[in-house]
Formats: sequence, structure tokens, C-alpha cells
Amino acid sequence: MLCVMLQHNRGLPTDVINFLLAFHMPAFFVLSGYMLSFASSVNRYAVKDYILKRFIQLMIPYFLFEIVYLLSHLVYYGEGVDVVTTCCSIIACMNLDGACGYRAWFFPCLFISDVAIFMLLKRCDKKYVLAAFACACFYVSWLITCNNVGALPLALDISFMAIPFMIAGYLGAPVLAFVKNNARQSGWYYFFGAIILAGVCYACSSRNAPFLMFNNTYGHYGLSIVAAVCGCGFLFLIASAVYSAIPKLRTLITWCGRNTLCLYPLHCLVLNVLFAVGAIVDMSAAVRGLIMFIVCIPLANFITVYLPIMAGRGFKRKARA
Repeated sequence: MLCVMLQHNRGLPTDVINFLLAFHMPAFFVLSGYMLSFASSVNRYAVKDYILKRFIQLMIPYFLFEIVYLLSHLVYYGEGVDVVTTCCSIIACMNLDGACGYRAWFFPCLFISDVAIFMLLKRCDKKYVLAAFACACFYVSWLITCNNVGALPLALDISFMAIPFMIAGYLGAPVLAFVKNNARQSGWYYFFGAIILAGVCYACSSRNAPFLMFNNTYGHYGLSIVAAVCGCGFLFLIASAVYSAIPKLRTLITWCGRNTLCLYPLHCLVLNVLFAVGAIVDMSAAVRGLIMFIVCIPLANFITVYLPIMAGRGFKRKARA
């Protein structure tokens, strides 16, 4: 999420932006699959109960934040907002012509991908079946992109790209856990390996079109997948090494991880305000990024405590210490 916030802030060189785009969202879905492997959800929930649980955790925050987006646009643009088209766009979870803003595709995409994998695991948890399903999703994603099918409701078109990365995280969980648990002993090797993977990711991303999951365009598929895989490896190695080597950063990293669902829509709202202010007051990208992060911290904490439903944590308010 820190990578997403950094990229959305703008002001970075194009090559650096393309480098971040190449892996930051694939890495999120890999880590989502990684966490799914430890959740024991398949044994704990029936299909309908799991769908309801994930709907509350993902889709209700999506609709609530989209309402906030719409209200903010009404305040800023007034009569220039097409409310009907925007509401249809929100319900369909896709960007429609004439709708204001851009939909928070991340929520419905994660919902569809997570539920699809859960339903598959309920029927069969064989690794080769999961791998075959991932390959089939890659192929469907490639067909959708190559044939210019365009956006589909509920971010279904993007989900075909997200599912394989979630499955990769699920199947690769033992390897990722081993890497994480041995970071203290192998920290310098991790930094060296991260540099190599980052170099490969940068080389591929700089020779390809941007990896844009939000509108399901990836340029050359081979280069995009290689860049995404290497970028995910880089991020996991460097995060594990930093987490182990610099204890003072652990609180920040852990907080960001626990508040990811809040930070995604919140930083977009804050950035919209800062970009509007920037039209009046000259503001560098570094200053804007610092203000964005500082403002997001109390907002995310407030939502977690007083509006947990918007943080994907159900209806029960968190008890204050």
C-alpha cells in the first residue's frame, strides 16, 4: 500500500512509476493469497457464510467510501456531477462514461477473486488443480485484453489477472513463510537478491507499457508477468529484511498492513484535496506525499475505532484501551 500511495502521489520519473506499477498490485494479491493459506477459512465456513463475511469486509466498505467520493464531488463540482450515471457506475463497480471519478476497483476485485478461490478450495485443494485454474485465468485475461472486450461488471475482467497471483501466494505460502522466518540470519543475502530481482523487474517494465490493473491493460504479457513476479519477489525480500533489521520500522509496517483497506480509499480522497489545493498553493510532490501520509494516519485510526465497518472489520466498534 505504501507503493500504491507513492505512485498515486505523482512527481516521480516515468521509469520509477512504471517500476512500481509493475508489481505493487500483483504483490498485494500474492500476499492476500499468502494470508488466506493461514486463515483456515475453508474448514471454518460454509460457502454462503464466507461470501457474506467477505461481502461485509470488502463490498460494504466499497459502497460506503464510494458514497463519500460522490458527496465530495458534489461539494467540489456541484451541478456538473451526473449523479445517476455515477450511482450506476458504483453499483456496477466499473467506470462508465459520464460518471465522476474512478471506482475503487480493488474492493470488488478482491471480493470476486477471494470467493472464487474459496469455492474452488471447498471442492478440491489439489495443488495441480489450483495451478491449472491459475493458468486458465491468465489465458482468459489475455483473451479479454487482446480482443478489447473492455471493462466488465464487478471488476471481473481484472479478477482474471488477480486470481493467479492470489493462487501463487496461496501455493507459495511455505516458501514465503520460510523466507520471512529466516530474514534475521540471511538479511544481507536478501538485500542482494532483492537488488537482482528489482533490476530484472525494472528492465522488463522499462521496455513495456505500464502494468495497469485498474483498466486491465498490461502491454506485452510475457514481459508484464516476468516483471510482476520479480517485483513481488523484490518487495517480499526487501520488506522481510527491513522488518528484521530495523525494529523501529516494524510498528509502521504492521500498522500499514492492518489498515490497508482504509488507506486505499483514504489516500485517494486526501490526494484529491491536495491536488485541488496545489492549484492555488505551490506544493512539491515530496511535501504533498508527506502531508498525505500524516493526514491518513489519524483518519485511518478514527475509522478503525469509530467506523469499523468502513475498515472491513464488521459492525462492532473496537474497544479503546
